[in-house]
Amino acid sequence: MRKSFWIIFLLAVFNIGLLNIKADCEEDREDASFLEVYKNNIVNEEVTTTRIDIMNLTSNLYVTITNNYNNDSVRLEGDALGNVYYDTVNVHKGIKYEINVYSKDSTCKGILKAFDVVTEKYNEYSSLDVCIGHYEDIELCNPFKKVDLSMEDFIKEVNNQINELSKANESVNYVKEYYLYVLGPIVIGLIVFAIKVYLLRRGKENE
Repeated sequence: MRKSFWIIFLLAVFNIGLLNIKADCEEDREDASFLEVYKNNIVNEEVTTTRIDIMNLTSNLYVTITNNYNNDSVRLEGDALGNVYYDTVNVHKGIKYEINVYSKDSTCKGILKAFDVVTEKYNEYSSLDVCIGHYEDIELCNPFKKVDLSMEDFIKEVNNQINELSKANESVNYVKEYYLYVLGPIVIGLIVFAIKVYLLRRGKENE
């Protein structure tokens, strides 16, 4: 009788433990369901990269990011706001990044949620001297622009676009510089006309 009691007692404790593990894992799985992943191409003087932004990564979770280029893998945790980012590698081909979400609780095993992010092929021509200072205004010079041109044709086309852009800017600057000379007489003429109309009406009213 006593042996049966202990067996039942141990089974009950074991089942309660399983229920607690399952409950904890369900909470982690629910937290993981709110995770959001965004891909942003960043081009500025400090960095040129595809940035993976991860949001809503709660303190009980972490992620691993693994690429299929060199199989490099990193583990990341969220900051106080549950956010973290990862800057990818720029290479001559697109890279696939596998993002897996895990619980920090060792009893909650396995991947809770998974994402795949694929980066664009890096535009190697964007590093040419002809593109310096034109990453934003010349689309071909964007580091993440897909380009199917030879280097010679690329340089020729970029130079053509730079010349067109320069002419457009000269026209704008010309208008800005001389618009007062053009607009001034028109404004003065309108003022004189308005005064004449006013005086004419005033004279008729006094008759």
